[in-house]
Amino acid sequence: MLASSASILPIRPWQAWAQTVTFPGEQGDALEALGLIVLPASIGRDGILQEVRKFEQWVQNYHAGADTDHGYGRTRVIPLPASPAPLYLQQLQKLRPALLSSDQEQAKAAVLESLNSIRDLTPLPRGQNIVADLMSFYFHSSEAADLCYRAAIHRYECRGVEHSDVPPPPLSNSVS
Repeated sequence: MLASSASILPIRPWQAWAQTVTFPGEQGDALEALGLIVLPASIGRDGILQEVRKFEQWVQNYHAGADTDHGYGRTRVIPLPASPAPLYLQQLQKLRPALLSSDQEQAKAAVLESLNSIRDLTPLPRGQNIVADLMSFYFHSSEAADLCYRAAIHRYECRGVEHSDVPPPPLSNSVS
């Protein structure tokens, strides 16, 4: 009876187990150290750690199989691949000794080496390289665009046509 009723459950017990990878798990300190190396120092330590938390949330809320935007001129909607969390955790574990070392040059060298096969920062993280994906996540964000132009552009918010001729206001002095 129990075996037959398990077949009607939407998620099998082994499927639930396979999907429960805690990110960043025991690698939180390594992820923070990575953020402190690759994200701009101009946003400050607190700003960097805030962006690292946003990246953590993105990974935790990732839904494998979700439909992606097909984009202009493309007729196929492609589902998201499996969660990048397990791969990210492996990569963080490998980088951990260098990232948590007191030798910042060793940490930077390890990060640079991990980027050897990366050719560009994609608009969205690809789930292949945690260093490139953390950088893509931030540098393609609204906050990064605002900082780059030193203006409150708010890239993903609509200001409406009636305000399209008014330039965005400068950023407050709290961000340098």
